[in-house]
Amino acid sequence: MTSKTFTTWRRWLVPVCAAIAVTLAGVTVRAVSALARPELPAMSAEQLLAAAQAARPDGLSGTVAVRANLGLPELPGLSSSGSDFGSLLAGSHTLKVWLSSPGSMRLALIGELSETSIISNGRDVWTWSSRDKAVTHAVLPEGERERKRVPDPASLPTTPEQAAAMAIAAIGPSTEVTTAASVRVAGRPAYELVLAPRDTASLIGQIRIAFDSAEFVPLRVRILARGAADPAFEVGFTSVDFARPDASWFNFTPPAGAKVTERATPALPGVPLLMPFAAQGKDATTVVGSGWASVAVVKVPVSANHNGRDDLGRLLRRLPRVDGGRVLGSSLFTALLTDDGRLLFGAVSAERLAKVAADPAAQPKAADPAAPPKPAA
Repeated sequence: MTSKTFTTWRRWLVPVCAAIAVTLAGVTVRAVSALARPELPAMSAEQLLAAAQAARPDGLSGTVAVRANLGLPELPGLSSSGSDFGSLLAGSHTLKVWLSSPGSMRLALIGELSETSIISNGRDVWTWSSRDKAVTHAVLPEGERERKRVPDPASLPTTPEQAAAMAIAAIGPSTEVTTAASVRVAGRPAYELVLAPRDTASLIGQIRIAFDSAEFVPLRVRILARGAADPAFEVGFTSVDFARPDASWFNFTPPAGAKVTERATPALPGVPLLMPFAAQGKDATTVVGSGWASVAVVKVPVSANHNGRDDLGRLLRRLPRVDGGRVLGSSLFTALLTDDGRLLFGAVSAERLAKVAADPAAQPKAADPAAPPKPAA
């Protein structure tokens, strides 16, 4: 994947987890006893969530498998192989992860002949591409040490911790939360929390989060499309060790001959899918509806040429044409780019997006870019 192509996807592909974060307006926890296997004591959903939120491991290391079967069409820059984080959009991939409290992290995406790594230590955040021999470096502002382990909300998560944090942070009344029979992940017994939408308009059927039965750390997250038996997206440990990694894992010195680029904003771990903030913060995100069927609307640059010869133009020409725009669909989310320069996305069907696009409420309003988006009436 070229850097130009990857930049295009960073700006234009809607994140599965951003759609989930928008559509998960919240979840009501229902006290349901876990159907745990004999080796684990029963826990209710509330008890499991409380234990997970109280967990404070000193550190861990392990191997993570990421599998994506989103049903995305073949598009420019979308590859199921390679060591760019954008390749995680399709196929199966292996990552190595090291975490140490407070806030140190190393994440390595292993390719056949190359590796892409993200290392955070203190306020320093480094990225390293062995293929390109390129390094980026950023310094986090004071008070931002913990946030660097969580990707931008407009990203697909790359670790179970990130995926679980995104889902749990959105708990509210639109989702039923229960526990399922215990499972075994990375050779360890685990409790499983199940998030299911009450709104049948959602494309998402379930989010299943497996927590280690001793440490209560997320070991695996699976997202299933409605009516599907197999996950459309899964991130989980295949091996894990809860011993604190040696501090040397988080030290990084740019290799000799590497090109080093200083950045104002760190490249946090996560896979950008459709970055909707292309209007550079001048237009606010509007949310139409609530819960799992809500739809986010943002303004995109009018200068975007649907017939251009660049990666964006080729991408748009491959998307199915509908009345008033073009649609990018997957098993978990849909995006609609309208001819009048709006981007609508959510975990709903294309028909739902078209209906929302015609709603007068689905018009982004100019707002303070620092202020959070407000739901439409």
